Amino acid sequence: MQWNTHTDRSGFSVEHPSDWSVEVRGPGLVMIASPDRRSLALIQMMAAPLPGPPVQILRNGWFSAAGFFHNAQLGEIEEGGPGAAACEVAFYLPEGTPAKAWVACRADSKGGATIVARCAPANRYLEDEPVLAQITKTFREPARPAGGPPTPAAYPQDGVSYTRFTDPQAGTFTVDVPQGWDVRGGLNHFNLGDRRMFVEARSPEGILALYGDPDCPQSFYHTQMSFEGLPIPSATGCVFLNLPASSKKLTAYYLKNVAPKRLGAFRVIDERERPDIIQAALRHIQEMGIAIPRTLKMTTNEVRIEASGRIGSCLGASMCDTAHSFGLGEPWEGSVTIWLAPPHLANVAEQVARRMIDTFLPTPRLAQIVQQDEMMIASNGASANIGQQQWFAAQQAGHAAQVGFGDALVGNYWQQQASNEQMTQNWSQNQAANDRVFQGYSDSTLDRQRLYDDATGKPYEANGAYNHYWVDQQTGQVIGTNSADPPDYAKNYTPLRKL
Repeated sequence: MQWNTHTDRSGFSVEHPSDWSVEVRGPGLVMIASPDRRSLALIQMMAAPLPGPPVQILRNGWFSAAGFFHNAQLGEIEEGGPGAAACEVAFYLPEGTPAKAWVACRADSKGGATIVARCAPANRYLEDEPVLAQITKTFREPARPAGGPPTPAAYPQDGVSYTRFTDPQAGTFTVDVPQGWDVRGGLNHFNLGDRRMFVEARSPEGILALYGDPDCPQSFYHTQMSFEGLPIPSATGCVFLNLPASSKKLTAYYLKNVAPKRLGAFRVIDERERPDIIQAALRHIQEMGIAIPRTLKMTTNEVRIEASGRIGSCLGASMCDTAHSFGLGEPWEGSVTIWLAPPHLANVAEQVARRMIDTFLPTPRLAQIVQQDEMMIASNGASANIGQQQWFAAQQAGHAAQVGFGDALVGNYWQQQASNEQMTQNWSQNQAANDRVFQGYSDSTLDRQRLYDDATGKPYEANGAYNHYWVDQQTGQVIGTNSADPPDYAKNYTPLRKL
């Protein structure tokens, strides 16, 4: 068997059989694959600080190479001292073939660690394992500065250079984007409290990287008093999507309701949590000098997909400060990141998406817009409370007047009043019945449906051929649908009730 030496421009080197390939698959992750790409040697260099000791890193899958192990079952983890651990992993290849891996994690003196994995189909693991072991023995890491990450743990750009992109709409954020790609994005301020920041980058080779999506909310509210997945209008002028604070729920909602409009037909390959993304986000928050409260809850969920011959990923992230939860309601923030690329450019697409996530930086202008929203929401809430109090006071006054008037009447008057009231009620009921009959006949003849906006108290009329009706709060246009979903998630549609 002839062997070659691969020396990468990022600084590492490795020896491998001449017909095997070497690829940089992500930040600090190197893959050496057999010709059929079913036997793999994976080497990942993790920078300090680590999310935990080696045993915990393996047990929880806190390393990006774990994404290769579908439906993984870990064997017993053996410790090789305080800074080393190893275990066997049984898993399945994407097409369902049983596979086996040996995975080891060893911490280094600079606070980082190296993950080594030797993977192959179960029926040929014993045959390929010596070759995989020899490959991993020849791997040489690049020089690592004290306290810093190894060179390939930065972004192996594969020819991609970056430039800084600033929100052109309102200047609310900046983010790194590939230079020379088609880039668009900014802040879409749909409604009070509904702020959607996004950046979309497309390469000439067919790579899509999307951080945020203008068609999907980023501010949510969860209550058990309403149906999950439906918008909740409130008297304060806000309309929030009712979802639990969960990245898994967010990705499921996005893939069902939004992704088909953007990506077309696709299929799901697999799904997993991404605690490494959480650790990177927390470090990013700390680097900005922001204190992280103990009550902050973050989750991430990644769904790998295939669409029209391209492979990709939908990464959902949720962030909820449980200290702000009250009663049966819980506000939270979430976002989705999408990348899609031809298979041979998947590593480039993933790196671009991660670059967007890691370099996204809000500006003081965003804080100003948030404060303006909160002031309007508070003002609307106060007005709604005053209106409720006035209505209650009027009801109380009317009730007191009725009681006083009743106490002043004599028994005979009440008997006569009751008789008159019964006659009047019968006449009113007959009139109301006639009105409904004629009104229904008129509406049916004119094919007209009477509607009512419970949020604003405003009546509407529309063609009577639909099961559901919606009003665009900006234009006042009424649209009917036969589906319970709004006609367009990009607009602020409020459901109307049939009268």
